[in-house]
Amino acid sequence: IILCLSRLHKSKGFDQIIKIAGNFPKAKFILAGVDGGFREELETLVKQQNISNVIFTGELSEEEKLEAYSAADIFIHPSHFEGFGIVVLEALSQQTAVLTSNQGGLPWVVDDAGLIFEDNNSEDLKEKIKLLLKDKKLRLKLAAKGRKRVEKFTWEKLGDQLESIYKEFISNKN
Repeated sequence: IILCLSRLHKSKGFDQIIKIAGNFPKAKFILAGVDGGFREELETLVKQQNISNVIFTGELSEEEKLEAYSAADIFIHPSHFEGFGIVVLEALSQQTAVLTSNQGGLPWVVDDAGLIFEDNNSEDLKEKIKLLLKDKKLRLKLAAKGRKRVEKFTWEKLGDQLESIYKEFISNKN
């Protein structure tokens, strides 16, 4: 099971997933999230590709999201632009192997706890998916690293970092 969870909007890159899904007929690609004006276009693309392994769920409750992350073998966030990517942290917290595009803050969020593909490079995306599907040990290793990585993003740690920045700023002004 390969999960993509985000608002279904052109900027989120779900079309990249649909274009390569036919290469993985045994995998189920779950596209979950509220329609941001792009679902109809994505469904049309599925029909044009003549594939049956892409499933749209629509919006999920918070509990359903956690269940979906936990049930997935791989979480992919193929966004063309992302300032941060909270869904990536959510997937990491549920010990799901993560694959993201190289856009915006995603590589920083994932660090070495997931794999990164070059945005709009379908060959790179396919190779990374093949690797994750073939190598269960790698998926488990990334899942464990991801769980540790997410611990760096607690409110307490972020507050400590912000306090440190303020103290440094104040001492530099004096």
